[in-house]
Amino acid sequence: MLTETNGDDLQDERVRFCLEHGPKAFPEDIIRLLVERLVRGPEGVFDARDGDARLVAALVEKADNEADAADLALLGATGSDAALKRLVGGVVDRASALAATGPRTVLHVALPAPLTGLSEVLETRGFEVSHRSYAMVRRGAARWPQRTPPGMSWRPVEADSIDATRAMIIDAFAGTRGTFISAPEDFRRHMLEVAPHIALLFEGDSLVGYVRVKPIAPDAGFVARVARAPRARGRGLGDVLLREGLRRLTDMGATTVKLDVVADNLSALGLYERHGFEVYAEEVTWERRC
Repeated sequence: MLTETNGDDLQDERVRFCLEHGPKAFPEDIIRLLVERLVRGPEGVFDARDGDARLVAALVEKADNEADAADLALLGATGSDAALKRLVGGVVDRASALAATGPRTVLHVALPAPLTGLSEVLETRGFEVSHRSYAMVRRGAARWPQRTPPGMSWRPVEADSIDATRAMIIDAFAGTRGTFISAPEDFRRHMLEVAPHIALLFEGDSLVGYVRVKPIAPDAGFVARVARAPRARGRGLGDVLLREGLRRLTDMGATTVKLDVVADNLSALGLYERHGFEVYAEEVTWERRC
């Protein structure tokens, strides 16, 4: 059975459910962004139940990605394998029908490690593997003194730098599968909300780098994104940006740090491995034309 989105109380309860039963550890701000802003409307939020089993998902359309696809994000799931297969099948069918009405012509469905057993549900519906991503972790405290290359400076987020930041991130991840960038108005609002956890690196008055982190527990943090301007590649700025993110998380008390990376983004994978990150899980994203 699918229920509909009705009011803030139900939406708050769904967010709590996703925080408690998320197959992927999305923080609350990302869950709310996905279910409240990046869907086309209430019809893009799915709450499916089968006895004691439940699945909450969101069809994300108000975001840019390399494949120009709508993304079905599976945000909360509980129940037996058999029940979840029925729920995922029904939600995928509903999401496919909705996505087919436009504007996207491709549907992506990511299966985090706890849900990989549901891949047969997608295979029987004609989905094929699009790409794979790794979840990585670094454990252990370390000192990360701030490094500022000559001629560069760290600056906080300001309203007049947000559009340039979004444009730089788009350029930095051009050609990278799985990149997710929200629409300009949502990007701007979210940047201002999470500004204290973002560091911008400037060379003179030109933006060359971005790092965003977030605490996810008293002793754990997450590196949400590291991006450097294409023209600044080959200068070691990836190391500078990542170290700044780790420094900020360490200052918040984090001794465990996690991040996600697309498996075939070899330069990013090498960067994270150099700083002690190891793969602990894999996520497979499937796709099908609507």
